Amino acid sequence: MFPDLFRNTLTPLQWTLVALVPPAILALYFLKLKRQPLEVPSTYLWHKSIEDLHVNSLWQRLRKSLLLFLQLLIVFLAIGALLRPGWKSTALEGNRFILLIDNSASMSSIDVEGSRLARAKRLANDIIKKFERDTEAMLVTFAGRPRVVQEFTDNHSLLKQRLDTIQPTAESTELLEALQLADGLANPARIAIEEDGKEYEMTEPLPATVYILSDGRFRKVENFSLGNLQPRFLPIGTPAAENFAVTALSTRRHETRIEERQAFGRILNATGKEAVVTAELFLNGEFLDAKAIKLPAGESSPVLFPLENPQPGSLELRLALAGQRDDLNLDNIGYAAIEPATTGRVLVVSPGNPWLEYVFSTERIRQLATVEFSRPDVLGLEDYRKAVESGLYDLVIFDRCRPAAMPRANTVFFGTLPPSDAWQQMAIQRIEAPLILDWHRSHPVMANVELEAIRIWETAILPMPPGALSLIDAQDGPIAAIAPREQYQDIVLGFATTIDGAEGEGSNTTWPIQNSFPVFWMNTIEYLAGKSEETGVVVHRPGEAVEFAVPQAPEKLNVVAPDGKQWTVHRGKHNLYSFLETGTPGIYEARLANKVVRRIAVNLFDRQESEIRLTQRTTTQDGKEITEITPLEIGFVEVKGMPDWRPTRRELWPWLLCAALAVLGIEWYIYNRRIYL
Repeated sequence: MFPDLFRNTLTPLQWTLVALVPPAILALYFLKLKRQPLEVPSTYLWHKSIEDLHVNSLWQRLRKSLLLFLQLLIVFLAIGALLRPGWKSTALEGNRFILLIDNSASMSSIDVEGSRLARAKRLANDIIKKFERDTEAMLVTFAGRPRVVQEFTDNHSLLKQRLDTIQPTAESTELLEALQLADGLANPARIAIEEDGKEYEMTEPLPATVYILSDGRFRKVENFSLGNLQPRFLPIGTPAAENFAVTALSTRRHETRIEERQAFGRILNATGKEAVVTAELFLNGEFLDAKAIKLPAGESSPVLFPLENPQPGSLELRLALAGQRDDLNLDNIGYAAIEPATTGRVLVVSPGNPWLEYVFSTERIRQLATVEFSRPDVLGLEDYRKAVESGLYDLVIFDRCRPAAMPRANTVFFGTLPPSDAWQQMAIQRIEAPLILDWHRSHPVMANVELEAIRIWETAILPMPPGALSLIDAQDGPIAAIAPREQYQDIVLGFATTIDGAEGEGSNTTWPIQNSFPVFWMNTIEYLAGKSEETGVVVHRPGEAVEFAVPQAPEKLNVVAPDGKQWTVHRGKHNLYSFLETGTPGIYEARLANKVVRRIAVNLFDRQESEIRLTQRTTTQDGKEITEITPLEIGFVEVKGMPDWRPTRRELWPWLLCAALAVLGIEWYIYNRRIYL
């Protein structure tokens, strides 16, 4: 039953000699005479002589003796030590460790005892218990960004104390930054010197074993080299976890009745079976409507609610799960902020474009924004400069012209490139009759825009600045793109509706006669002309910094979180306010003198976090199919989901020898006390 409990360390002859030691000790006590000189009467002498005969007999009755017991105990402890008792155990490779503990939203799932985070903390505590005396380790949590809980230390009690302080968050998971932090500690920058034609490194690398305690609910880590990091993945959770989630909530105008709004949501069924749930809509805490939704297994379904003249406030979409198992509650509510309807302000700078004039003269556009038309010569006027520098316009459209400097507004460049260095870094490549291969259908400005039937005679292939996103792709590259610029966004179309030729202006595309042309500009007005916050296009996630603007831009505002906490936020650059404490999902209210001037919705809305089931894969090993947790992919390395501790043997003989020495000391003390007392 215990094949590795004892180990033989002596030869048979040596064991025979050891086995003779206890009988020898007993024999000494049997044969030992205890004589003391005493003066006694002569009649008593004969009685004592008879007793001496009994004592000298070989098999006399043994008297009680504590010393005999202690001496035998010492011998048996020594024999036990020679047998080298022990048991099989595990040990950790190395003496420098980094424990990366996932505390993202999905780690609040309760499909394991306590929660996934509680389970991860218990595993981390078990790892710390296996540390040797000189082992150094540090604790790092990772969700939206990594946080160092405890720097490298060999104080294992301190590590356990700091481990207890780790709390769950509602953030999404990002492993790359945590690995980069660990890499910076394990792979320090090297300083090289050259001497006698040889190069020497002055900084020694510090390899470390990295334990990743996570449920793996994050995307593949690409373009990362582990270097001196030795990764170990301890998966937390079960493949049988079940969850329902709200993954989207926004408000938008009705497609045909622009004066009406609709609430659009999406519900996810992250279980292995079909289910029916109830979605309930609330405005400022008051019930508005409810719908039962049939959800296929592992899929999401939309839900649409009409909103009749909704008042500004907090819109909530809640899931009512009667009798349904749900292991994660963080994503059962979605939030959207309804702000008072406002009209954006748009400036169109063009030498003349009847197609744009027609689109922007429609009733629907007029209800969304006030549109002004100007000729390109306005760009050199002082009034224009003051207007765009003051932020008067929400959107400026440049048709076949461009300003000397970018305005403080969102922009659309139609048939030309912006003047910024980011767009001018490459030579413009122009092609004729481009073939449109694809377009970004999921982007708000391309929603319901179909481009299959359009033709373009000439266009520019756009240079893509950092952070740019292609909207329309041709065979030679992007011909429409959008890129961020501080708090603004710039859309660039490499082609225009008309081109200048020897015989004057001519048509350059068939797009204006397609239905998708006014749809594109409608989307652009809603997205860039101040309607993005109203329609819920922008998604703020927990832990992310939020920048926002309010009318009149006062010096400071109070921001009230969903849990009632308050912060004072001061006006920053470009009359914007930055707020960082967005850890709790819900509606954040910016207040001026107790009046709400802005509402900001913060939501998880991360399908990867809501699909909490651990994924599995089936592999073949030695002709047998094995099901295992899907490993992490870090760069080109697969990190399998299992502990990688080396087997070892825990020895008991040092403790037995220590016990023998302790008993020997007790025996020596008792013996000396009997002699001198």
